Amino acid sequence: MVQMLTELVEKRLERKLLLRGAKNIKFLSLLTPENEPMFSFGYKTNLGENGVRQYTVKADISDENQTYAKLSLIYE
Repeated sequence: MVQMLTELVEKRLERKLLLRGAKNIKFLSLLTPENEPMFSFGYKTNLGENGVRQYTVKADISDENQTYAKLSLIYE
């Protein structure tokens, strides 16, 4: 899940990112592709202060009925 989120954010920002830390990763429910073939990543990015190229990414992985995970990651 972290790798998929990283790739999505890299594509959106059009640059390579380095994972520097994980503030929080909560797995709320089991996500199996056989049972849940369609799910989505909802995320937002915040640029660090003072022009530092550090991004805080908060994401939810869910489908229309359930949230599977919540992540808060820090990238450079």
